[in-house]
Amino acid sequence: MLFLYSFVGYLILTINPSNDLLLWQTGEVILAFLIAIITAIICAQLLEEINGFEFLLQPKKLLTFLVFLGPFFFRIAEANFDVAYRVITGKINPGIVKIETDFDKDTSVTMLANSITLTPGTLTVDEDDGDLFVHWINYKEPYSVHDVIGSFREWARRTFE
Repeated sequence: MLFLYSFVGYLILTINPSNDLLLWQTGEVILAFLIAIITAIICAQLLEEINGFEFLLQPKKLLTFLVFLGPFFFRIAEANFDVAYRVITGKINPGIVKIETDFDKDTSVTMLANSITLTPGTLTVDEDDGDLFVHWINYKEPYSVHDVIGSFREWARRTFE
């Protein structure tokens, strides 16, 4: 699968409509093949050492990750407007909230923590036994996990577990 990703990725990056063989010269296709083999060998060895990146080898999981990017970018845009509103009006009520996770893999926790941190108004500050402590710009008691992180926890579970 890594070979296929590398091969197709290289070909996409080297498209030239003025070439003879479809959109590539013969040498470019051969070079893409060689680079894809080398990349697949190197990446396969690296990914075997790192636990949690098996989703790259499973097309269904990879597609799920790509679909996640839509809601993720929407949530980032939504949070940008919320933070801008809070900065302009001064209605900031910061606090630390605990987000409980029951993930089996560290990759799931990492994806969730990174998704939270990349979203304006939230920042993952600590992790303890899979639970995340998040600095939130709009703390309210009682708080809803969905208000803090949206559906990120469900997406991390679907993609990495």
